Amino acid sequence: MTRIRTAVFTVVAGAAATVGFPTAGIAQTNTADSSWYVGGHVGRADWDRANDEDTSIRLLGGYQVNKSIAAEFGYIDLGSVAGGSAKGKAWDLVGVGSIPVADKFSVYGKLGFAWSEVKGFGQNESSLELTYGVGASYDFSPTVAFRGEWQKYPDAGDGATDIDVLSIGAIFRFK
Repeated sequence: MTRIRTAVFTVVAGAAATVGFPTAGIAQTNTADSSWYVGGHVGRADWDRANDEDTSIRLLGGYQVNKSIAAEFGYIDLGSVAGGSAKGKAWDLVGVGSIPVADKFSVYGKLGFAWSEVKGFGQNESSLELTYGVGASYDFSPTVAFRGEWQKYPDAGDGATDIDVLSIGAIFRFK
């Protein structure tokens, strides 16, 4: 029941953030703010069931609609834990809502779905589940941004484990 409440809270909070924050900027799509981007992250994947963690690597691509809204598609290798007896990966599709805090600094939230696969713990399971996260981004230049984020993959591998990923990375915009 706690996972359901967390998922509902995340969806409601994301919807409230999208509706509640300055909608004038969202409604006015400026083509100068629109761009395709690619990027990558490296971090630590903390596997709840194994009480273990390993290095994660994420590759992503996305489209920035305006300064506040983007859609992102990514692949993440969640590493292997428990002496290599369990490993995981996921493909995700998320919406990203950003709020500028300063000229080059913004915070963002992510909400979407992930198809995850976990091999280990006596099973080989995959499933489509909710994923969500938060992060901060610094625009080093108009085409390069650095990120730090936390993303949750609850019930990865059809409930095999929850996985939290803390990572840093960069995105490169095509303008």
